[in-house]
Amino acid sequence: MTESNNQILALKKAAQDKHDDTQLKVTTVLRVMKEKNIPINFKSVAKLAGVSKTWLYDQPEIKNEIEMLRVKKGKIHRVIDLKSTIEQKDSEILVLKTKNKSLQETIKKLRQQLEIVYGELYNQPK
Repeated sequence: MTESNNQILALKKAAQDKHDDTQLKVTTVLRVMKEKNIPINFKSVAKLAGVSKTWLYDQPEIKNEIEMLRVKKGKIHRVIDLKSTIEQKDSEILVLKTKNKSLQETIKKLRQQLEIVYGELYNQPK
């Protein structure tokens, strides 16, 4: 019986080591995602860490951390995206306004030239 007890203990130790390695992998992935401002959710963490979403949901500490980071990063990320989008749109508007002004000046000059040509055609002897 001691041999079977040793086998059981060895299996339990191997399972615990595998569990600890997986937790370390997930916490490393979460840290990297925070540093690189990658949006954090269960699907992306599971994919990057190579674990199932079900496993993440079954681990209370990891689940709470992901939920907390998902809410926090989601709002910050959206605000940053909104600011960058607004800045990009503002620069596009400025370029379009400048182009519009240039085109209006060109139209004004062309109308003046057309008026002069019409005047010359009117004054030509028939």
